[in-house]
Amino acid sequence: MGKQKNSKAILIISGFNQRAVISFCRFANENNIVFHIVAESKNDTIFLSSYKNHVIDIRENLSISLYDFERWKIKIDEDNIIILPSTEYLNRFILKNRLHLENNNYVVPLCDANLYDKISDKYSFSDICKKYDIQIPAEYDSDFKYPCVAKPKRYSTQDDLILKPVIIHSKEAHKTFDENFNHHNFYFQEFIQGKSIYLLFYFSTDGSVSSFSQENLIQQDQGLSIIAAVSSDHHLNEISLKYKNMFSELGFHGLVMVETKLYNGQYYMIEANPRLWGPSQLILDSGMDLFHHFMADYGLIPLNTLNKVYRKDVAYFWSGGIFSDRREKLKVAFHGDYNQEQFLQDYYKFFSSEVYLREDTLNIFYSEHKNYE
Repeated sequence: MGKQKNSKAILIISGFNQRAVISFCRFANENNIVFHIVAESKNDTIFLSSYKNHVIDIRENLSISLYDFERWKIKIDEDNIIILPSTEYLNRFILKNRLHLENNNYVVPLCDANLYDKISDKYSFSDICKKYDIQIPAEYDSDFKYPCVAKPKRYSTQDDLILKPVIIHSKEAHKTFDENFNHHNFYFQEFIQGKSIYLLFYFSTDGSVSSFSQENLIQQDQGLSIIAAVSSDHHLNEISLKYKNMFSELGFHGLVMVETKLYNGQYYMIEANPRLWGPSQLILDSGMDLFHHFMADYGLIPLNTLNKVYRKDVAYFWSGGIFSDRREKLKVAFHGDYNQEQFLQDYYKFFSSEVYLREDTLNIFYSEHKNYE
């Protein structure tokens, strides 16, 4: 038998934002969605998972070219190849080359490039939020109060250097920062204490919106990956409606995570990521329907088969994040009132939800723990 008319498949670029990639592989597998994987290298942890048989190619280097997509198109041989928006680098590449890709059987499931940049670039998104009466942290031009956060104004500099936020704890640390970075590529905000809340959305192309939330309890040093979190009901508050109205008025569609801090009853916008986010396993485990709406938008599953019941207080845990920080002699961050003593009391609950301690990824789990001994 030949392929079905108007056949569709997902292309997954592996190797980065890997916990999100694995989570989506699980979702696709559970919902009988055809997916193909391109591995980052022969050392990609995808080869330690049950999804290794979906790998169609191994990248020759870290950069991606249109030639790569042409090769992958031949290997996949489907009428429509939806590119999973898994990383910032990938998203910006496919948006820059959208016309060429769409003329060659690919589907770019993102809003237009101009709007994407305005949301993903931290400084421009802060400006948008101000106009919609959404609270952001105070900005410093001088008279800095510590700790503060140096945030890159844009995803990359004019010479294509990709920057990340830096938490600056003291005047001495600020001097060190100035010695290592170009001050003009950053802006500076107060560091907000309090609870760390992700507001999670899928904006469908028909204008409908699906929303959920999670509370982050433990995070890697310098605001890197989330280690422990629970599904929550913060999306039922008015702040979620503000974001829904804002994104809808902007004409946005797709997945987006808005990181906020809840302090003294006020939600502060920290940043937005219009792509998959690391703790995406919580989408599956807690019954969020974000991936269902995403796939229904592009005709891979029918929404009328959706039968999900959302559950609050479901745990997400990545133990590898703790071992990684320990190896680098870094300290994990506890958010809000959550602390090490509570974590030890909750440890069984979290460990039983470990993102890699599952049949399809046991070898990744063993590899992470072996490497951090």
